[in-house]
Amino acid sequence: MNSKLFSIALILLFCSISTFSQNKILPKLKAGATITGKVLDKENKKMVEYATIKLYKSSDSTLIAGCITDIKGEFSLKGIPINQYYIEYSSMGFYPSHSKPFAIESAKANLNLGVFELSTATKVLNEVLITGQRTMFNNAIDKKVFNVESDMISQSGAVTDLLQNIPSVSVGMDGNVSLRGSEDVMIMINGKTSMLTAANRADILQQMSASSVEKIEVITNPSAKYKPDGTSGIINIILKKNAKQGLNGTATVNAGNRSRYSGNLNLNYNPGKLNMFGTYGYRQDDRLRLNDDNRKMTDTKNTVSYENIHGEETARPVAQFARWGIEYEIDKSNQIGINGNLFTRSITRHSLNDYLTYDANKLLTDHYQRLGTIEGPETELGLSGSYTHKFSKEGHEIQFDYEYEHSKEIENSYYNDNFITPVQLPTFDNVLIHNHGDKHNFSLEYKNPIAENMEFEAGFKGEEEVTNFNFYAEYRDNPLTSSQGPVWKKDFTKSNEFRFSEFVNAIYGTLAHTIGTFSYMAGVRLESAVVQSKLITMDSIVPNNYFNIYPTLHIIQKIDKSSELQLNYSRRVNRPENDDLNPFPEYQDPRNLRAGNPKLKPEFINSFEFGYQFKIGKTTLIPTLFFRSKVNGFTQITKLINDTTYLTTRTNLSKNQSAGFELLSTLSIGRFITGNFSTNIFYDQIDASNLGYSNNKSNITWDAKLSSTITITRTTMMQLTANYRAPMLTPQGTMLARYGINMGARQNILKNKASIIVTISDLLNTMKESSTMDTPFLTKKVIRKRDARVFYLGFVYHFGSSKKFKEEAIQFDDKL
Repeated sequence: MNSKLFSIALILLFCSISTFSQNKILPKLKAGATITGKVLDKENKKMVEYATIKLYKSSDSTLIAGCITDIKGEFSLKGIPINQYYIEYSSMGFYPSHSKPFAIESAKANLNLGVFELSTATKVLNEVLITGQRTMFNNAIDKKVFNVESDMISQSGAVTDLLQNIPSVSVGMDGNVSLRGSEDVMIMINGKTSMLTAANRADILQQMSASSVEKIEVITNPSAKYKPDGTSGIINIILKKNAKQGLNGTATVNAGNRSRYSGNLNLNYNPGKLNMFGTYGYRQDDRLRLNDDNRKMTDTKNTVSYENIHGEETARPVAQFARWGIEYEIDKSNQIGINGNLFTRSITRHSLNDYLTYDANKLLTDHYQRLGTIEGPETELGLSGSYTHKFSKEGHEIQFDYEYEHSKEIENSYYNDNFITPVQLPTFDNVLIHNHGDKHNFSLEYKNPIAENMEFEAGFKGEEEVTNFNFYAEYRDNPLTSSQGPVWKKDFTKSNEFRFSEFVNAIYGTLAHTIGTFSYMAGVRLESAVVQSKLITMDSIVPNNYFNIYPTLHIIQKIDKSSELQLNYSRRVNRPENDDLNPFPEYQDPRNLRAGNPKLKPEFINSFEFGYQFKIGKTTLIPTLFFRSKVNGFTQITKLINDTTYLTTRTNLSKNQSAGFELLSTLSIGRFITGNFSTNIFYDQIDASNLGYSNNKSNITWDAKLSSTITITRTTMMQLTANYRAPMLTPQGTMLARYGINMGARQNILKNKASIIVTISDLLNTMKESSTMDTPFLTKKVIRKRDARVFYLGFVYHFGSSKKFKEEAIQFDDKL
């Protein structure tokens, strides 16, 4: 679509909805007084955004006007005539309440009613205490917020277990996270990206304790404030920041089958202006991975052969994660903070792959085994500092942040090939990979509530990342029977050096405005990227520089206190990571290579959403339609290099489009059963004409997720989760269906200061990932599986000055 026409369409759409909001929804009031105020969560002292405000006449309770609170919990009612009134204020998950009667005595009055407090709803059903928490998910203007803290999150689970229970999010093989069916999602922690969640996303999230998370934001169309990276959007993990006076903490220990162990300690100390916090986690895992790959191959002479590959890999990784921080309030206007994190992992993997090759008549022609030992220690270190200055006007502030990250990874692989048919002497080869990188982040953010119910934000963000890769390959040059010991020689065809650098600078601005029951947020981000892939071994540099503009628009129309319409748009980019650009191949085995593509272009996405939130009885529903149009989309392909060798790499598609329907809901069944359900239906169309396919490929797929909690007594709870993903289209084949069921129970003891938790993951032993590929030269089916069923027994203990501890949900180790 022409960019000018698109901009005009957005402006007309905005004006139409704004006019509808002011002319159809709000009462038409003449000039009069102005009433302002704020709504506060009484328990955690945080402002409540999007609370419903209704103004009634005291004499006969006639509804005069209404609005919702803005993102700062503030509201404003204008044009109020002289009379006696009271205000009713409410939000889902809280008791509704009302103000004392007050009078407007002048049409020019500006009456500030101060702060109204909302209390969490509580019901007693026979002998079972049910505490009404904040709603499981809230629709903010630019994101969906899942209040996992109030949804009884387990202290024994990891963040990946927690994400598995978030609607529209799935966690697959080895902890890979996807959103609305796409793994091209950006993971943020406290609103910031890091090398931790880029290079080692699965390991970090599997190590972080779910008990450290307050809420998870799913941002499928981020505002201009956020980086525009990721096809499907952003998953922002907000960690708890306990500010309670004194010393508080939580200790967790877990033991599982196959000698799995984990533990976490969270501490917080706040004597006054100084707040100090720290987290330490330890995890000893045990992994058995099974792989079956059955192939039909056709070479350049149209000769057909078959190959069956069976692989087994075992590992016992040990990971540790530490996070600490100090915040100091110099005075009411100035605050400084220092934070740090450290992640270490030590892992040794032992693999055995069995290769059997057959001719066209299914007669065995070749049989060999490849044994490997891979040692992979790695370390990630992060340090950050911040300074915040608050001006005299509330909400008016400026903040400066600086972050430094350093990563170091070693992966030494030692292989030997044993040839069974035909018989020949074994061969030996090693690949020693040393990677290290540094990243600097600078940000300057400015906020100003320039008018009532209106806020302007602007800022600058700069990122500098440099990563170095060193691949050293060698082979044994003398036979195993030699008396002089092994003689190793460098393999120049496999050894290489590669350096990746990326410099991204951006400025952005957003304007948020609430007009009665209508809210909008418009923004734009201007971004310059300088990317360089330096092929040191080949003395070659491949630049990839680009400048782009990323507009965003978010609109909410509140219908009543429990329903609203939402329309969002954003332009996004998905940048190649350093591994995607490195052209030097990694040899999985002599016949299968994997390499990046230094000419891979970033993919650009236009994303649209239209949703509606409403409530029927005790059930909240959020149906959403979404559409994504993508240019230069990434895809993984496998191609034939010669008659016996295949290369797997990434390339750009010509274009592809996807659309879908998403349904999120929370529900209550009877007195003691609560749950949430989500489903997504996707339509995906791929144009792979640039890859040699003449016709577009398209299909419809879907997934579903159900989580239910059964409260048996005041201290006893059971939980059941189930998920299903239907077959999914790929450019060269299909990802087959996947499903699993988890079960667990929790018993609170010691006056609810402690809990005993038991979980069983993959109850039916069905978790596996299967895929097919169908090309003119290669047809195959691959099945990957882990060891069946994971059992955990956990103990959680809370201590400190806090007298009330939130119930925690049961989480499961259900990653493949």
